[in-house]
Amino acid sequence: LHQRMKDHARKIDDSLVRRHFLDALDKRLWPDRLKKRQGGRDWTPSMDLESAAGPAAQVDAALRRQQILLAVLVTHPELFDDVGERLGSLAFSPPELDKFRQEVLKNLIGDSGLDSAALERQLRNSGYSDALDSVLSPRVFEHAFFARPGTDPGTALEGWEETFALCRKIGLRSEIEEARRRLAEDTSAENRDYLRALKKEARQAVQDDGEPRWDDPVRASAKER
Repeated sequence: LHQRMKDHARKIDDSLVRRHFLDALDKRLWPDRLKKRQGGRDWTPSMDLESAAGPAAQVDAALRRQQILLAVLVTHPELFDDVGERLGSLAFSPPELDKFRQEVLKNLIGDSGLDSAALERQLRNSGYSDALDSVLSPRVFEHAFFARPGTDPGTALEGWEETFALCRKIGLRSEIEEARRRLAEDTSAENRDYLRALKKEARQAVQDDGEPRWDDPVRASAKER
Protein backbone atom coordinates (compact mmCIF):
# COMPACT_ATOMS: atom_id res chain seq x y z
CA LEU A 1 0.00 0.00 0.00
CA HIS A 2 2.78 2.41 0.95
CA GLN A 3 4.58 1.88 -2.36
CA ARG A 4 1.38 2.23 -4.38
CA MET A 5 0.65 5.53 -2.71
CA LYS A 6 4.18 6.76 -3.40
CA ASP A 7 3.79 5.76 -7.04
CA HIS A 8 0.52 7.70 -7.13
CA ALA A 9 2.25 10.78 -5.71
CA ARG A 10 4.79 10.81 -8.52
CA LYS A 11 1.95 11.23 -11.00
CA ILE A 12 0.71 14.46 -9.37
CA ASP A 13 1.81 17.46 -11.45
CA ASP A 14 1.32 20.08 -8.74
CA SER A 15 4.54 20.04 -6.69
CA LEU A 16 2.86 21.38 -3.56
CA VAL A 17 0.10 18.78 -3.63
CA ARG A 18 2.68 16.10 -4.40
CA ARG A 19 4.76 17.15 -1.41
CA HIS A 20 1.72 17.11 0.87
CA PHE A 21 0.86 13.65 -0.39
CA LEU A 22 4.31 12.32 0.41
CA ASP A 23 4.40 14.09 3.76
CA ALA A 24 1.19 12.35 4.71
CA LEU A 25 2.85 8.97 4.26
CA ASP A 26 5.67 9.74 6.64
CA LYS A 27 5.35 8.67 10.22
CA ARG A 28 6.14 11.55 12.48
CA LEU A 29 6.60 11.64 16.20
CA TRP A 30 4.07 14.01 17.70
CA PRO A 31 5.50 16.18 20.44
CA ASP A 32 4.57 16.14 24.09
CA ARG A 33 2.34 19.01 24.97
CA LEU A 34 4.07 22.00 26.43
CA LYS A 35 3.95 22.49 30.15
CA LYS A 36 5.49 25.91 30.37
CA ARG A 37 3.72 29.15 31.23
CA GLN A 38 4.61 32.64 30.16
CA GLY A 39 4.07 35.60 32.43
CA GLY A 40 2.09 33.52 34.92
CA ARG A 41 -0.72 32.91 32.42
CA ASP A 42 -1.98 29.54 31.27
CA TRP A 43 -2.06 29.11 27.54
CA THR A 44 -5.22 27.47 26.26
CA PRO A 45 -4.68 26.15 22.75
CA SER A 46 -6.95 26.49 19.79
CA MET A 47 -6.74 25.31 16.22
CA ASP A 48 -9.40 27.76 15.02
CA LEU A 49 -7.14 30.48 13.64
CA GLU A 50 -7.33 29.48 10.00
CA SER A 51 -11.01 28.57 10.07
CA ALA A 52 -11.98 31.87 11.71
CA ALA A 53 -9.72 34.16 9.70
CA GLY A 54 -9.81 35.32 6.12
CA PRO A 55 -7.36 34.09 3.46
CA ALA A 56 -4.87 36.93 4.02
CA ALA A 57 -4.75 36.27 7.77
CA GLN A 58 -4.35 32.55 7.13
CA VAL A 59 -1.34 33.12 4.88
CA ASP A 60 0.21 35.55 7.36
CA ALA A 61 -0.24 33.10 10.24
CA ALA A 62 1.27 30.24 8.24
CA LEU A 63 4.25 32.42 7.30
CA ARG A 64 4.79 33.44 10.91
CA ARG A 65 4.84 29.83 12.08
CA GLN A 66 7.41 28.97 9.43
CA GLN A 67 9.55 31.88 10.58
CA ILE A 68 9.25 30.67 14.18
CA LEU A 69 10.51 27.21 13.23
CA LEU A 70 13.55 28.79 11.59
CA ALA A 71 14.14 31.35 14.33
CA VAL A 72 14.37 28.64 16.99
CA LEU A 73 17.01 26.76 15.04
CA VAL A 74 19.05 29.86 14.20
CA THR A 75 19.11 31.00 17.83
CA HIS A 76 19.56 27.43 19.12
CA PRO A 77 21.56 25.51 16.49
CA GLU A 78 22.35 22.86 19.11
CA LEU A 79 18.79 21.60 18.50
CA PHE A 80 19.63 20.57 14.93
CA ASP A 81 19.80 16.86 15.75
CA ASP A 82 16.32 17.06 17.28
CA VAL A 83 14.54 19.07 14.58
CA GLY A 84 16.69 19.08 11.45
CA GLU A 85 15.15 16.05 9.76
CA ARG A 86 11.60 17.29 10.16
CA LEU A 87 12.50 20.82 9.09
CA GLY A 88 14.15 19.29 6.04
CA SER A 89 10.92 17.50 5.13
CA LEU A 90 8.99 20.77 4.83
CA ALA A 91 8.71 23.25 1.99
CA PHE A 92 8.02 26.86 2.86
CA SER A 93 6.27 29.63 1.01
CA PRO A 94 7.31 32.17 -0.23
CA PRO A 95 10.19 30.61 -2.18
CA GLU A 96 12.70 33.04 -0.66
CA LEU A 97 11.95 31.69 2.81
CA ASP A 98 12.29 28.13 1.57
CA LYS A 99 15.71 28.93 0.11
CA PHE A 100 16.69 30.36 3.48
CA ARG A 101 15.44 27.19 5.19
CA GLN A 102 17.63 25.11 2.89
CA GLU A 103 20.63 27.35 3.54
CA VAL A 104 20.26 27.06 7.31
CA LEU A 105 20.12 23.28 7.05
CA LYS A 106 23.05 23.16 4.64
CA ASN A 107 25.23 25.12 7.04
CA LEU A 108 24.34 22.94 10.02
CA ILE A 109 24.76 19.73 8.08
CA GLY A 110 28.22 20.95 7.10
CA ASP A 111 29.13 21.89 10.66
CA SER A 112 26.73 20.82 13.40
CA GLY A 113 28.99 22.47 15.99
CA LEU A 114 28.20 26.01 14.85
CA ASP A 115 26.96 28.35 17.55
CA SER A 116 24.28 30.93 16.82
CA ALA A 117 26.70 33.80 16.18
CA ALA A 118 28.77 31.75 13.73
CA LEU A 119 25.66 30.50 11.94
CA GLU A 120 24.30 34.02 11.57
CA ARG A 121 27.65 35.20 10.24
CA GLN A 122 27.76 32.46 7.60
CA LEU A 123 24.19 33.15 6.55
CA ARG A 124 24.92 36.85 6.09
CA ASN A 125 28.09 36.07 4.17
CA SER A 126 26.02 33.87 1.87
CA GLY A 127 23.67 36.75 1.03
CA TYR A 128 20.79 35.95 3.36
CA SER A 129 20.88 39.06 5.55
CA ASP A 130 17.36 40.16 4.65
CA ALA A 131 15.88 36.73 5.29
CA LEU A 132 17.79 36.43 8.55
CA ASP A 133 16.63 39.84 9.76
CA SER A 134 13.04 38.90 8.91
CA VAL A 135 13.20 35.61 10.78
CA LEU A 136 14.88 37.17 13.82
CA SER A 137 12.62 40.22 13.86
CA PRO A 138 10.83 41.49 16.99
CA ARG A 139 7.52 40.49 15.40
CA VAL A 140 8.59 36.84 15.35
CA PHE A 141 9.88 36.93 18.92
CA GLU A 142 6.66 38.65 19.97
CA HIS A 143 4.76 35.59 18.84
CA ALA A 144 7.27 33.07 20.18
CA PHE A 145 9.20 33.99 23.34
CA PHE A 146 10.84 30.55 23.24
CA ALA A 147 12.64 31.46 20.00
CA ARG A 148 14.53 34.36 21.56
CA PRO A 149 18.32 34.15 21.99
CA GLY A 150 19.30 32.98 25.43
CA THR A 151 16.12 30.99 26.04
CA ASP A 152 16.75 27.65 27.71
CA PRO A 153 17.26 25.02 24.95
CA GLY A 154 14.66 22.74 26.53
CA THR A 155 12.04 25.48 26.41
CA ALA A 156 13.06 26.38 22.85
CA LEU A 157 12.69 22.76 21.77
CA GLU A 158 9.27 22.44 23.37
CA GLY A 159 8.14 25.58 21.59
CA TRP A 160 9.49 24.29 18.28
CA GLU A 161 7.72 20.97 18.73
CA GLU A 162 4.45 22.73 19.53
CA THR A 163 4.71 24.98 16.49
CA PHE A 164 5.59 22.07 14.22
CA ALA A 165 2.62 20.08 15.50
CA LEU A 166 0.30 23.02 14.83
CA CYS A 167 1.69 23.41 11.32
CA ARG A 168 1.23 19.73 10.64
CA LYS A 169 -2.34 19.60 11.94
CA ILE A 170 -3.39 22.64 9.95
CA GLY A 171 -1.69 21.14 6.92
CA LEU A 172 -3.63 17.92 7.42
CA ARG A 173 -6.90 19.82 7.26
CA SER A 174 -6.03 21.21 3.86
CA GLU A 175 -4.74 17.85 2.66
CA ILE A 176 -7.94 16.07 3.70
CA GLU A 177 -10.06 18.67 1.91
CA GLU A 178 -7.94 18.31 -1.22
CA ALA A 179 -8.05 14.50 -0.98
CA ARG A 180 -11.85 14.58 -0.75
CA ARG A 181 -12.01 16.79 -3.81
CA ARG A 182 -9.74 14.44 -5.75
CA LEU A 183 -11.76 11.40 -4.65
CA ALA A 184 -14.96 13.06 -5.84
CA GLU A 185 -13.35 13.56 -9.24
CA ASP A 186 -11.65 10.17 -9.38
CA THR A 187 -12.89 7.31 -7.18
CA SER A 188 -9.74 5.25 -7.69
CA ALA A 189 -8.39 2.91 -5.03
CA GLU A 190 -5.30 5.09 -4.75
CA ASN A 191 -7.34 8.17 -3.92
CA ARG A 192 -9.43 6.26 -1.40
CA ASP A 193 -6.30 4.89 0.26
CA TYR A 194 -4.76 8.35 0.37
CA LEU A 195 -7.79 9.90 2.07
CA ARG A 196 -7.98 7.01 4.51
CA ALA A 197 -4.30 7.45 5.41
CA LEU A 198 -4.74 11.17 6.01
CA LYS A 199 -7.75 10.62 8.28
CA LYS A 200 -5.83 8.00 10.23
CA GLU A 201 -2.92 10.36 10.71
CA ALA A 202 -5.25 13.12 11.87
CA ARG A 203 -6.91 10.81 14.40
CA GLN A 204 -3.52 9.69 15.66
CA ALA A 205 -2.41 13.29 16.10
CA VAL A 206 -5.39 14.02 18.34
CA GLN A 207 -4.80 10.87 20.38
CA ASP A 208 -1.10 11.58 20.82
CA ASP A 209 -1.64 15.16 21.83
CA GLY A 210 -4.34 14.56 24.43
CA GLU A 211 -5.70 17.77 25.93
CA PRO A 212 -3.54 20.63 24.59
CA ARG A 213 -2.16 23.23 26.98
CA TRP A 214 -0.53 25.95 24.89
CA ASP A 215 -2.17 28.21 22.41
CA ASP A 216 -0.99 28.66 18.90
CA PRO A 217 1.71 31.34 19.54
CA VAL A 218 0.59 33.32 16.51
CA ARG A 219 -3.04 33.39 17.65
CA ALA A 220 -2.16 34.13 21.25
CA SER A 221 -0.12 37.20 20.37
CA ALA A 222 -2.77 38.47 17.96
CA LYS A 223 -5.40 38.31 20.70
CA GLU A 224 -3.23 40.35 23.08
CA ARG A 225 -2.85 43.28 20.68
